[in-house]
Amino acid sequence: MTFRSAVLNLSKSALDSEIHERHRALSLIFHPDKHHSEESKSLATEKFLEVQKAYEVLSDPFLRAVYDSLGEPGLAVNWLEEARTKSSEELQQIFQQIQQDWWQQAAETTISPKGRVVCQIDASPLFIPYQGQQGDAWPRRILNRLEDVELLSFSLRHDMQQRITERLAGSLAARISRRGASGRGNFIGALRHQYSPRLAFEATSMLLYPYDISLSSEYQHGPDAVSLQTAFSPEKPDFPPITILVKRKLFRRPQSARGCLEIDLGYHPRVAVSVVSSDPLELLLNEHREFSVPVLSPGWAEWGWAHGIVLNSWAPKLFGEWSLTLTNLAFQSKLGLERGLDGLAWLISGSWASREASVSVATRLSNNGVVLTVDAAYSEQRLSVPILLSEQPNSLIALWATAVPTSLCLAIYRFNSIRKHHARLRYASIRYALRSLEPNSPLRRDAESVICFLKDKARECRIGEAARGGLVIVEATYGAIETVDRELGLSWDVTIPLQTLVRGSQLYISGRHPKTAIHGFLDPAPFTHKSFRVRYLFRGIMHYAEVPEYLSLILPLPGEGLKLHFLCTMTKAFLRFRSCC
Repeated sequence: MTFRSAVLNLSKSALDSEIHERHRALSLIFHPDKHHSEESKSLATEKFLEVQKAYEVLSDPFLRAVYDSLGEPGLAVNWLEEARTKSSEELQQIFQQIQQDWWQQAAETTISPKGRVVCQIDASPLFIPYQGQQGDAWPRRILNRLEDVELLSFSLRHDMQQRITERLAGSLAARISRRGASGRGNFIGALRHQYSPRLAFEATSMLLYPYDISLSSEYQHGPDAVSLQTAFSPEKPDFPPITILVKRKLFRRPQSARGCLEIDLGYHPRVAVSVVSSDPLELLLNEHREFSVPVLSPGWAEWGWAHGIVLNSWAPKLFGEWSLTLTNLAFQSKLGLERGLDGLAWLISGSWASREASVSVATRLSNNGVVLTVDAAYSEQRLSVPILLSEQPNSLIALWATAVPTSLCLAIYRFNSIRKHHARLRYASIRYALRSLEPNSPLRRDAESVICFLKDKARECRIGEAARGGLVIVEATYGAIETVDRELGLSWDVTIPLQTLVRGSQLYISGRHPKTAIHGFLDPAPFTHKSFRVRYLFRGIMHYAEVPEYLSLILPLPGEGLKLHFLCTMTKAFLRFRSCC
């Protein structure tokens, strides 16, 4: 049911008084007591209930906000009573999250193509001493260094998913990988059965050699989960390895630590344990307010940190992570520190994400060297590029690898800020122009008064032109050249002023002179270019013309009289031929 357009016939900006008035009028029309036959009473009752339902929604401020943002599906949501107490900004955030969830669900219920490309690049030759001739010019030096950059590995995976039944879904993936001079590819098919909201089973098989098969099941209850996975090959009758993974929240506190236990009962048995604790840094700032940054106020900036321990058979380590999230900019920055048997490692990253796209850049400095990783995603298509900058720990290279992406992000942000500034100026100009077109504005009153003076003259001109089959202006507007701006109301009716300018079935307005000097004209959009849109009759035939204001407006359009003369001549010849036959 479309409550406004089909039932109450109201606009989105309708006032409460308009809603009440329309509801009362339609209720009187469709009230069952005013109809006597059974057929008409049944139809009237149905329409009457539709009117009452529409009025129930539009007269309730909360339900009206839900309908304006989410449409009819939003009314089917089981809203809690506390939602009515939230501010409009909080409601908009909730509505945006619901729309995103719906979008993801819609994508999951249809074929959802997903792609991932990983390119590992060795760019360390760019930062080592030059190996060529010392007398080489700098262009030759750059070319020689670029020639030494090597593609270490490349992998491509593309998935397509299809929901077969409500609980069963299938997917097909194509995978290609290349490392050095060798490469391989395969097709992977998978079936996933959601036995219950908490329990799911999945079977995956390679469709080409070596035909590996894996089976897994997962039980999830809130933050706690248990999964069991095994894999085997038909060509190897050995006992298949089994992996057990347990994730659990250790305490009842909302921000308590989470533990993960992984047990691998394969050819090389191992046990891995990790404990991660994540607490909002805002709790610390509440205790030490003198160290807080005033601009990072709650609501658009969030501080947080996490720490934990990972114990396994080959690389036990301690780690900590500090993060800053700017919610208004959808940006997050992280600083991480790891301490393991292989030494100390630093990780600095920044990421930006929207509903469909995301970009992240991370720099890792460890004893194994410096690695810059760039990840980008758009609509389930992902690209990951790990770049090896140095095989040795080099803090200077790590600093540059952090500073350059940061400067680029700041430049993009600054560019977006400039664009947003221009957008704000444009919106301000639109608001000012719309105010000048309001009925009570002096500019509009003056223009309407002039048009009233021209009405009699325009009527005489129209009658004379229509009598001799000349130029009659049916409808004419002068407004913003963009259709979007015109739909906002940035146009002015100039039908009467243009008709008064017709002389001898011809209309001419120079493109070099300002149009506001013409009697009855006003500028509806001073901030942008404008155009004429004219519907007119010429010799009894309807025509349409759209001409920018910087070009001369000449009506009728050149060639129309010649084409009409040709058609008339051919029609007379055809009629003469028929009479002769």
